[in-house]
Amino acid sequence: MGKYDIKFDGESVKVEVLDSAELISSWITDRLKPRLQEEEPVIVGLDLHAKNLKKFLGDRKIFFVGVGVDWKLSRGVLPSLGPLVCKIEELSHLAARIRKDPSFCNSNLKALATVCEVPYEPRASWGCCCGGRINYEARVFSNKEVKALVRDAYYCYKIGRKLVKALHRDGTTQETQVPPGYETTQGTTQEMQEPPGHETTQGTQELPGHKSTPGTSEGSSA
Repeated sequence: MGKYDIKFDGESVKVEVLDSAELISSWITDRLKPRLQEEEPVIVGLDLHAKNLKKFLGDRKIFFVGVGVDWKLSRGVLPSLGPLVCKIEELSHLAARIRKDPSFCNSNLKALATVCEVPYEPRASWGCCCGGRINYEARVFSNKEVKALVRDAYYCYKIGRKLVKALHRDGTTQETQVPPGYETTQGTTQEMQEPPGHETTQGTQELPGHKSTPGTSEGSSA
């Protein structure tokens, strides 16, 4: 367990690594749930999955977003998400609807970041950590490892916020079935397949799961 201050394009993201289901549940109750009462939508980046997040993933007040979610579900990469998540929005499809351009449907994270004008740091620019592999059973993680773990959730969150704002401007919110007053999700389910018993919390832009809460800069990933 530990706290990290990770930088993305000069922006600070506070990350907490938790190693027990009780701590994760407590974090969701004490730090994340209060944000659901605010007017700003809670945006969570989707990429990891954990059994103890069942109630969180099924919360109808949250709208989850990610990249490649359809593919992961169809390939069984995120087997536990199907029946749990209330609403998942594929960011590439969302971008295609807003842009009215089907070619965006297969866009990756980097392409979406470019289109949404979100500063994007290629993974290679951070240097290799552990030969490109992370030991999920480790009790302590380096800053580079944590940055690699929360990376996709962070970018999904930033891209999701931009696309949701564009939806409101265009008046096409209904098309995406965005719950009233809420918009994107990004998180605990980050593309990193985090090990059971570990959870990373992202902050400064809360990233549940990774969980992220807009404006609070704090989040967690499980």
